[in-house]
Amino acid sequence: MYFVTTFNNNNEKTLKTGLNTRKLNPDDNYYSNPYLIQYNFCTAKFLIFYPLKYISQIIDDCDKSIQFVIIPHDARVVGVSYKYVRQYRIEIKGCITANKFILSKKYSMSDVKIIEKFKIEIGYNYVTSLCESGKLNILDYLFKHNKITEYHDISLDLASRNDHINILEWWYNSGLPLPLKCSERALELASAKGHVNILEWWKKSGLPLEYDENVLRYASNNKNINVLDWWLNSGLPLKYSEKILNDILVFGGIDVLRWWFNSKLLLKYPEYSQSKLNDASVYDDPNKLSKIVRKMYNGRL
Repeated sequence: MYFVTTFNNNNEKTLKTGLNTRKLNPDDNYYSNPYLIQYNFCTAKFLIFYPLKYISQIIDDCDKSIQFVIIPHDARVVGVSYKYVRQYRIEIKGCITANKFILSKKYSMSDVKIIEKFKIEIGYNYVTSLCESGKLNILDYLFKHNKITEYHDISLDLASRNDHINILEWWYNSGLPLPLKCSERALELASAKGHVNILEWWKKSGLPLEYDENVLRYASNNKNINVLDWWLNSGLPLKYSEKILNDILVFGGIDVLRWWFNSKLLLKYPEYSQSKLNDASVYDDPNKLSKIVRKMYNGRL
């Protein structure tokens, strides 16, 4: 028995359930891994059929679906060498492609019944995809069945980016013997996306907070005044440098520039060039920017 993977949200141009006798077209929304190292069936994109025993190594994303494949006895079958690279390297043997095959219906990899039926081992890539998508019910199910044995910091980073405070709460209260930490990226992504509630959650968590000047830089570049206010009033040490002004001139705009001027933060503003001001004029009125920058210089230097 073989299987093939596709995305849950694919369109109607995908291959049909049942017998298929054509190659995969460019419009078909099937998963294609870039680490294919050998193919000799056709020069176009085509389906790779994986032996069922490798299901735990291939399925690492809850937003994929799986379909099972039956190869008719009169099909032309060609072997395919396949190398799977993520955080580690695995060579999967026994993969094939064929000019005729029968596809089962689709089964979502976010369905716990499929996980149980095929005894899929859960790795940290799959856990990461659950955190990114906010699928709390599956996380809880895996936890209750002792299937979570590892996770990566990026899981909490992506939950922070996507405003999944329920995922952060779940990890914090899970009691798993896994070190829970706040990475720099978690606060950077939350600041960039404007998620003040996520920033507040991390602050109240009592965990050590790792961050640098990028939190204020990303908030400024994305014009997130609410985030800048939060950091200013948080009581946490603020980290920034004079280089942030050049970024604001290009990305932040007048309101952010005015926020920094009114913040009363100690900041030595660098020499700004006309070219930077010209870049800023793409987004805002350069005359207004010039006026604010002159005020900054008169008030600070």
